[in-house]
Formats: sequence, C-alpha cells, structure tokens
Amino acid sequence: MQSIEAAQTDPRGRLPWPALLVALTAAFFLGLGEVPLFDVDEGAFAEASREMLAGGDWVSPQLNGEPRYDKPVLAYWLQAGAMSWFGPTAFAARLPSALAACLWMLLLFRFVRSLPQAIDPALASLLLATGIQVQLIARAATADALLNLFLAGSLFAVFRYWREPRTRHLLWAYACAGLGFLAKGPVALLIPAAVSLAFFASTASLGRWWRAALDPRGWLLFALLVLPWYGAQLAREGFAFVEGFFLHHNLERFRTPLHGRSGSLVYYLPVLLLGISPFTTLGITVLARARSLWREPLTRFGLIWFGFVLVFFSLSGTKLSHYLVYGYTGLALCMAACVPQLRGRALHLLPLAGFFAVLAALPWLFARAAGCLAAGRLQSEMAAADAFIPGFSALAIAGLALALALAFWPRLSLVPALATAGLASAVANAMLVLPLLATVWQQPVVEAAARTGAAAPLYMWRINKPSFLFYTQRTVNHDQPRRSGDQVLTRQQQLGFLGKVRIDYARYGIVLATLEADQPADAPERERLRRTGSLAACLLPGHGTR
Repeated sequence: MQSIEAAQTDPRGRLPWPALLVALTAAFFLGLGEVPLFDVDEGAFAEASREMLAGGDWVSPQLNGEPRYDKPVLAYWLQAGAMSWFGPTAFAARLPSALAACLWMLLLFRFVRSLPQAIDPALASLLLATGIQVQLIARAATADALLNLFLAGSLFAVFRYWREPRTRHLLWAYACAGLGFLAKGPVALLIPAAVSLAFFASTASLGRWWRAALDPRGWLLFALLVLPWYGAQLAREGFAFVEGFFLHHNLERFRTPLHGRSGSLVYYLPVLLLGISPFTTLGITVLARARSLWREPLTRFGLIWFGFVLVFFSLSGTKLSHYLVYGYTGLALCMAACVPQLRGRALHLLPLAGFFAVLAALPWLFARAAGCLAAGRLQSEMAAADAFIPGFSALAIAGLALALALAFWPRLSLVPALATAGLASAVANAMLVLPLLATVWQQPVVEAAARTGAAAPLYMWRINKPSFLFYTQRTVNHDQPRRSGDQVLTRQQQLGFLGKVRIDYARYGIVLATLEADQPADAPERERLRRTGSLAACLLPGHGTR
C-alpha cells in the first residue's frame, strides 16, 4: 500500500464539509425525540435525570427513589439541564448525547485537518458518524457519547503531544480524561493510558511517556475536575458508593458477567461487522492491510487504539456490544486512510444493498416467524404486523435501488458513493428501523403508563422497564402485588401467577392489569416455586386470569 503522504495526489478529490453537516444532521438529529425511550439503559438514565431535576439533589443520582451507583454524575447533570429547558421528554434526554456526538465528530475533523497526512477529514468523520453503532450511541440517552467525546479529545491530544511535546497538549489530555471520568468512570482513564503507553513504546518514546504520565500539573488538573463530585458523593453515601460503583459496576464488570451479559472471545467480531455497517468491507480492508498501515504513525496509532479496545473488552467478563464503539475513532482514521488506495465501488456498497434487502423482506419475515413460533414473548413481538409504517417495504426497495446505483453507476467515484451510502443508512435507521423497534418494544410501555390510575398503588413485576417510571413520573414497587386494586405492569406470560385480574391494557406481550382480589397468603411460596420451575406452582389456589 502506498504511504499516506503519497496519496496526496489522489485525483478523486475530497468530501466537501457541507456534505458532512447533512450527514450529521440525519445521523444524530433526524426524528431524535419521535420514538420512545428504549429500555433498559435509556429509561434508567432519563428517569434518574428527571428525579434529579424534580428533587433538586444534584449530587447523588437516584432511580425510583433509590441510589443509583451505575455511572458518575455528568450525564445526569446534562440531561436534567436539558429537561429544565424542554421538559421531561425523550428529546431532552437524548439531546446531550447528540450534541456530544457532534463535538466528537468536530474533534475528529479538526484533528485530521491539522495533520500533514492526506486523510480526508470530512470523510473520516462521516465514516465514523454514519456507522450504525455510532448512530445509536449518538441517539441514546446514556453516557456513552460523552465518553467517546472525551476519549477522542484525550487521545488526539496524546498524539499531538507525541508529535510536539507541548504543555497545552498534555493538559488537554488530562482534562478530557477527567471529564470522561465524571461521565463514565475509570475506563476514561484506562483507555488513553493503555493506548498511549503502547503507541509511545512502539515508537521508542517510553521516556517521554513516563514524564507525561507522572506530570504533576496534569494530575492536579485531573483532580480538580474529578474530586469535588467524587468526594461529595463519598461523604454522603459512604462505602456503599465505593462498593456499588467501583467494586461492582467496574471491577466486577470486568471479572464476571453482570446481568448475564457474557460472550466468547470472538463475541465482538460479528458486532464489528454489523456495527460499522454500511462500511463493513472497508473495515475488513483495514484488518487486511494492518501491516502496511502500521508503518505510518497516525494509522499505527489508530490500529493500537482500536486493537486495545477490541482485546480488552473481549477479555472482559461482561460483554456489551457498545463497548467496541470506544475504539471506532481509531478505526475510522484507518478506514479513511485506505480509501484513496481502493479501486472499484461495488464491493464496498454491497453491505448497504444487503441492509435494504433485509428491510424490504422484514414484513414478510415477521409474518412467517409469528406463525411458526409458540405463544410467548417473542411470538407476541413478531406478530406486530401493524408496527410497520405504510410503504415500509417500498421505501426499503427504493433504498436497495439506490445502493445498486451507487455500486454500478459508471461515472460515480468512490468518495461521493460512500458519503451517499452513509447518508442513506442514517436516514433509514432514523425513519424505518428505530420507529419499528420502538413501536414493538417501547410504545406499549408509553401507552400503558397513560392508562395507570392516579390513586392505585403501582407495580412493575417480572419485567424491567425503567421508562415506565419516566412516563408515569411515579414511584413504582418492584415486588409482587398482593391487594385488590394494585395495578401492575408485567408480561403476558406472567399473568397466571397474579390470580384474578382485570386487563387494563395489552399489546405486543406487555400487559397492564389491576388485581381484583387479594393475593392468597401462599402467594410468596407460589412465586418461589415458579422461579424454581416447579409444576406445583400451577396447582396452588388462585392460579388463573380473567
């Protein structure tokens, strides 16, 4: 592969920055507040932020009136601030993530433009922004877009410091790491430290790395950003915060699978192939040309960045698909560096064509699957034929035609074809995919919340939908309802263990019901037997629904 500097004569030109702005608008803001919050993460973050704003406690995040130690405070501050302007809505909860993602892309654009290499800054940002996983992170009311913003800021400063060891670059790296520590915790320090160590070692600059890693000015700045909130939270919550946040949600997350989120060592390989869609083949090209990319400092830096994230989280006990996004910025640098050396377009547009072909077939697949599945949660979801917007398949077929035109139109060059593919993918995800998923998974929660009685005790049993708290704006009990008049959100297959109930709302397997008779005294024993799988649970009195 020719060097990046040699690629400066590439005749195909660069992507104009207005095209990037259009892509960012579609990927991050199109229909941002139109679909309900997704559970579990979005619902939990949004509700904790709403409770922070309502209760006026800006130190200790709470969920359903209980301390929430999952993440630090920065995302809650920003979401609560947005809700103070726009009200407790999905748009307000997601707005900080969308804005953080825009700043993340701006940092990438400015970083690449400041370097002498011939990587196209607008193309690098577009390849990153319109990959499906980054789109989802940018639209999610969680802390991950913030973390990626600060990881990018810190590691870009590290590379600048390697090229030109100035104090301002070093302090910027520490400042971004500190803000990331407020957004997500130790991972915001771990990734920049490990990636910079490996990169400086690969360039025989370990002495400079040690001087930077032990710089007292950087650590002072880091402490000034981090210690005020962590100290206040520790003073208020005591060891419960240390145990809940540091030991459980960080150390234990790496050592053991939390909430059953485990996977094999190759868990992230299929995640990668789907997560960078529609640029899957471009990502594979990077892996195939890794040896050539290693020769250039910038792309070596990108490879180390992505490689560390891939290896570290593959070894982690808890595996979540979005962890891989923490390395996508480095991968995007390498993908953009490969584009000038590519010949032909068809191979790199096939993932987009496959994406639209699957979308076009989805209504038929849903209908076929619903008829083959036994009754239960999945059958209820797959039977959602009315969840598709009118013309869903026709729009998907139009997208497929566009993908084929981009692949085979004779006068079109690769850069505008890739940019159009990213834009088409972003629009389809915002207007077709996310509304479909939200209608099946989350719209029933919103509608059930609107049917709750103002005075009835409210329960959420054998189902975890924190967005139900957000939409009811009430405290909800999580134990089993026992008394007549208790109203409960649950799944359809759980109704048989609640005794005599009145169905207030039911859709896609999610049910809001009101107990019409007190639970018998042996209800806890029946629930214990049900959890252990005993058939005796079905023989206990009161088993049945109406």
